[in-house]
Amino acid sequence: TTTMATTTTTMGTTQQRQHQHLSPLHTASRRQRQRRSALVVEKRMRFGVPNRPCRAVVVAKASADVAAPGEQNRERREASGTTSRSSSSSSSFCSSSSSSVSRWALVRKTEDANAVAEAVRALHHGSIIAVPTDTLYGFACDASNSKAIEKLYAIKGREKTKPVAVCVSRAEEVKKICELEGKIEESLLRKLLPGAVTLLFKRKWTETTLSKSLNPNVDNVGVRVPDCAFILAVCKAFDGAVALTSANTSGKPSCVDVSEFRELHEKCECVFDGGKIIEDDRSTDSALLRAGSTVVDLSRGNGTFQVVRDGCALENTTTVLLEYGFVESKRE
Repeated sequence: TTTMATTTTTMGTTQQRQHQHLSPLHTASRRQRQRRSALVVEKRMRFGVPNRPCRAVVVAKASADVAAPGEQNRERREASGTTSRSSSSSSSFCSSSSSSVSRWALVRKTEDANAVAEAVRALHHGSIIAVPTDTLYGFACDASNSKAIEKLYAIKGREKTKPVAVCVSRAEEVKKICELEGKIEESLLRKLLPGAVTLLFKRKWTETTLSKSLNPNVDNVGVRVPDCAFILAVCKAFDGAVALTSANTSGKPSCVDVSEFRELHEKCECVFDGGKIIEDDRSTDSALLRAGSTVVDLSRGNGTFQVVRDGCALENTTTVLLEYGFVESKRE
C-alpha cells in the first residue's frame, strides 16, 4: 500500500511538473499560437532557411484573424484557402524557388480585371508601384505626395539633384503642370504624344499639384505620355500626375522584364507584369529601346529645341519638330 501511494504521488508530481512546463503554451489562445507560427515561418524565409512555400505565411495570417472552434475546422479552412489562392490568377505570392517574382512583392498581370484599380489604390496610399511603359519598366508614385517621392528616390538610390519625369494620361494634361510658351501648340503635343519621348518644359510652381519636393530647385520638368495602354489607364483613373523613373538602381542597366529587377520587388507595394517589352536579340533596335525615351528640351520658348538624350525615338521626334518650324539647337 505504501509503495502504491508513493508511486501515485510520484506520478502526480510528474504530471504537475509537465503541466506547469506546458501551461504557458496551452493557456495561450489559438490565435496567439498561429501568429507565433506565422512569425517563425516569416523569419525562417527571410534568412534563407528552407521551409514551406510563401503561401504558408498567407494561410497562417488569414487563419489567425478568425478563431477556429476546433482543429478540424482550422484544417478545412487552410485547405480551402490554399486551393483558392493557388487557383487565383489575379495575384500571387511567389515561392522561394521562383526565378521571376520577388518573395514578398504582390505581382499582378496588367490584363487582370482589377489591376488598374489596385495600382490607383496603391498610388493614393503613397506607395511605389512598378509598371511597364512603351520603352522600359518604371517605378511610379503620386507626384503630389512628398513622402512617396522620398521613397522613390530611396529605391533608386538616386541623388535629388537628378530630376524625375512626370507621366500624364494625355497630351492635353501637359498644360496643367507646365508653362507652354512660344510655338508650343496642342496639335504638336498630340503628334508627339503618346510616344517614346520626354518633353522638357518650364514647370508651374503655382496652381499645380506637383509637390515642391519633386525635382527641387529645377525649373524644368520632363513630361511623358507613354504609348502603353496600362500606364495611361492608371494615370486616367488616378486623375493626377504620376512621378515616373526607370525600374532599376541608379547606374544599373535599364529593365524590359520584371525578372530583371526582382531584387527591388520588395520595395514596391505592387509589381505589374506586362510581359517582356522587347526581346533583347542584340539587334540595333533592342539596344535603342533599352536606351529609354528620347528627351527633348522645349523650355526656351524661342522656337528652338535641344536633344538632351537620343533615346529610341530620336528620328521621329526631330522630324515632327522640324515640320512645325522648330530649329535644333546644338548641345553645349
